[in-house]
Amino acid sequence: MTNGIAKKYVIALSASVKNLFDPSDDVNAGSMKATSDWLVAGPGSIVEGTDSTAYSSAVSDTNIGNQPAIAYYILKVPLSEDKMIKEIKFNCSASGSMTFVIGSLDQANKLIVESSFAVPVSVGTNIIPVTQLLKQGQYLGVKTPGLMPNINTSLQHDYTWGIESSYTNPLFKFNSWSLGLAFKVVSLISITNPFVRKTDLDVLQDQIDNFQPSNIWKSPDGKSWKVGISNAGQFTAEPVGVYTKILHLGNSMLKSDIAAHWWGNWGMAAKTRNDDYAHRFLAKIKVANPTAQSWEENIASWEIDPVGYNKANLDALLTAQPYDLVIIRVGENATATAAPTYKDAFRQLIAYIQNKIPTARIIIGGMFWMNIGLDNAMSEVATEKGLTFVSMDGLDISGNRSFVGDVVQGDDGQSHTVDLQGVANHPNNAGMEAMAARLFAVTNS
Repeated sequence: MTNGIAKKYVIALSASVKNLFDPSDDVNAGSMKATSDWLVAGPGSIVEGTDSTAYSSAVSDTNIGNQPAIAYYILKVPLSEDKMIKEIKFNCSASGSMTFVIGSLDQANKLIVESSFAVPVSVGTNIIPVTQLLKQGQYLGVKTPGLMPNINTSLQHDYTWGIESSYTNPLFKFNSWSLGLAFKVVSLISITNPFVRKTDLDVLQDQIDNFQPSNIWKSPDGKSWKVGISNAGQFTAEPVGVYTKILHLGNSMLKSDIAAHWWGNWGMAAKTRNDDYAHRFLAKIKVANPTAQSWEENIASWEIDPVGYNKANLDALLTAQPYDLVIIRVGENATATAAPTYKDAFRQLIAYIQNKIPTARIIIGGMFWMNIGLDNAMSEVATEKGLTFVSMDGLDISGNRSFVGDVVQGDDGQSHTVDLQGVANHPNNAGMEAMAARLFAVTNS
């Protein structure tokens, strides 16, 4: 009887599975070439190019190997539907870490980065296995300073776009060289028919055999659930992304003491307490869990001296509640610290928190005032420890910042006028909302 129930349950799940991988996908778009399911760009095949001496030999110290400049380089390859990137292929003339970005272009051709991830790279040909969603209208690219794929100055096509010396200016097409980068994608297919014939299951057998099972499922309303089975054989489903006790660690953008130039004990430049990013995040969490609570702690003293800071100062806070989510978003006050030193100190801070709160999920937020070296350091630590890193890249724009003359409320119930540029540089309500939205977007992942 038990085996019969289990078999029936497996068949039912197979019939309603969403987002099964279809590894046989071939993609063609315009002049874009497809070799099996490797996305490549013509007139020459990038896949072939990554294996050729044109990409594996040094072309210029300034734009292959270790690129010291601030830059984005993307393959502007259009997709007709959402895909999953499974492998990335390229040659590199140096070893270390390479940072990839996924984002879309706005009307001005500026790159809006929606996610980033770092991978270890060796000299020569690299084929990196990944699992990254690439939606229609999004593009894969590389962020520097840091390592980047080799290029080819004798092969030009319409797909290598980028911007150098800036992260905020519009991207343009490179006409004198091409980026030696290819990526393998698989389609996402949705099965909505509740009845499945044996022949249908036979067709999907290879996919099912190779499918990595997950106990995270989505209900029709889009909510995520963790499916399990109890010792009594009963199926269970717990909501995912429903957190009850949330701890935020940050700086003045999270919580600022009242001073002559600031009047509220919350994120600086937010008009009210409920407008800073921690409270905007909490409001989003409360839609699914009205009983959720959050605690905010300013640890700018760690940023100022990340090596000498006594982490035991955090013990009372870290053990005060059974937190199920910790969000750490720091870095803006640490610019005097070299990136390697900062990375090691940040790694130790994360390890200390994990030791004190081993059951809590940890999300690491990137920097609003961008410092690429420190931001990359935190992203790399997140990758090392299997944690989620949320980039804030591109948010530091005039529409997301306060200004001298802006009016905010204080704890005294009165209106106050921002009169210090240091306060005005902080995110305003729009900036705080954008930060909260990016953090909240990963809570169901």
